[in-house]
Amino acid sequence: MFVDRISVTTPERVAVSYEVAGVGTRALAQVLDWLILIGAAIVLLLVAGIAFSGGGLEGSVGVAGLTVLLGASWIGYFLVCEWRWGATAGKRALRARVVTEYGAPIGFADSVTRNLLRIVDFLPFVYLLGGIVAITSPRSQRLGDRAAGTLVVRPPKRGRTQAVPQGATFVQLTSYRHTALAGGAVGELSALIDEFQARKPKLLEAARRDLAARIAAQAERVVERPPGLDDERFIEHARLAIHQRETP
Repeated sequence: MFVDRISVTTPERVAVSYEVAGVGTRALAQVLDWLILIGAAIVLLLVAGIAFSGGGLEGSVGVAGLTVLLGASWIGYFLVCEWRWGATAGKRALRARVVTEYGAPIGFADSVTRNLLRIVDFLPFVYLLGGIVAITSPRSQRLGDRAAGTLVVRPPKRGRTQAVPQGATFVQLTSYRHTALAGGAVGELSALIDEFQARKPKLLEAARRDLAARIAAQAERVVERPPGLDDERFIEHARLAIHQRETP
């Protein structure tokens, strides 16, 4: 009851169907994340209480530093988890992930934008503004999502992937595989890189560059990018690295 299905169009004008996480799913994920953060804060406060029990100037400075750390960790938790893995622990528990409006994994700038605006979405208290905006949005997007161009989706369960139509183009194959890539499936990534290398001579330059940038962003989560490699050369490097791992 928390999920809607919408259709978006990729830059190559291919319609893709998404299962978008609704406000209920996102709220439950938020509660789980709060419990984790509150638990971590309690541990830090207990440790700080022991460390600074003597009081005085040193204790005051320590408490001030701890307050700043707790505030930064709150935003940092969401920012880093969604940038590196596409989801926080709460979202993972509810099988939800953050992707761009085109279904690609989000980048660092996207994560920074959507999570800094989390502060505004929280106003006046407990995400009231963000909740109202998400409820009125056809894609369940809060202000941070709209500014960053992101969506929260629910990838299909393993073993229930969408069938790829016979004779599908490479762009269509990319669209059908986007949810598996958002989940960090190395096998899907390897297959997509192989497909890209085989079909890129037939792609228009703009489409090739756009697809290469999206695939490279996902590959960086699996293989470290050597300095100086552009997206297409890095994809080839990642392909070889992944194949070496898969070879016994």
